[in-house]
Amino acid sequence: MIQAGVLYQIKILQIYFHNPTSIPSNLYQQYGAWVAGFIIRELGIVTGVLMTLVCLNWSFKLFNKTLINHLKFKLLSFILMVFLSSIGGAYLEKIIILYLG
Repeated sequence: MIQAGVLYQIKILQIYFHNPTSIPSNLYQQYGAWVAGFIIRELGIVTGVLMTLVCLNWSFKLFNKTLINHLKFKLLSFILMVFLSSIGGAYLEKIIILYLG
């Protein structure tokens, strides 16, 4: 999970500083680029950042062998967070484009 969180953050940074003709060069090569690209393009930046933070937090808990209480509720709220943040992120991007574009 730590690798997934780091992969998302690296891909977010690579979008802004990436040459589109170069071969993907991240931890998981082409497959990692596809997954990260899907998350960023289809779900949005806000969702990608929130997913990274949640996965990073859960990986720290697993690494420290700490019990994750109410796992079913947290997984359900994670799915709800992804859905709502993708909607909110799209609205936020429209507002930013309207005022800055």
